[in-house]
Amino acid sequence: MIRFNAAVVALAVGSALAKTITFRVVVTTIDFTSNYVVTGSLATAVGLSTLALAIGPTLYFVHETAWNYFATSGTDVALPQGFVISRRLAKTITFRMIATAVDFTTNYLGTGDLATAALLTAFGFVVGPFVYLGHEMAWDYFTAPRPRRFEPPRTANLVPVISPPLVAA
Repeated sequence: MIRFNAAVVALAVGSALAKTITFRVVVTTIDFTSNYVVTGSLATAVGLSTLALAIGPTLYFVHETAWNYFATSGTDVALPQGFVISRRLAKTITFRMIATAVDFTTNYLGTGDLATAALLTAFGFVVGPFVYLGHEMAWDYFTAPRPRRFEPPRTANLVPVISPPLVAA
């Protein structure tokens, strides 16, 4: 049982699940819009977006948990030839490679047209990395530890205090 808990912690399942949901909301909106603009068919756009909604979260979740397990958060990634890139960029590249193959396959199966599948996939290939990287940057920003302030709140006297008149005894 201890092993299982350690594995769950190493995968950061809760965080990965939350990121999967927020990413899927953004991507499904963009997918549906681009599918409808390219195909001009509401039924095709809904079908492709539904297919992506069924496959995409699993793909994203597996990718996210693998990165959580194999690479420490906030670290850079060393590449051959002495290149070093940020973890966010490395995750963007690996996700885009996988997602492009899945996108083309689902687009072709959904439309049955090679040109339409290529156009939709090209759109995802160009726009997708910016969406993914932006999502990573937003998560890094909003989940970063914040310095805590231990100063007591300041009191402000905005209204002058009028004391009662002094009465001589």
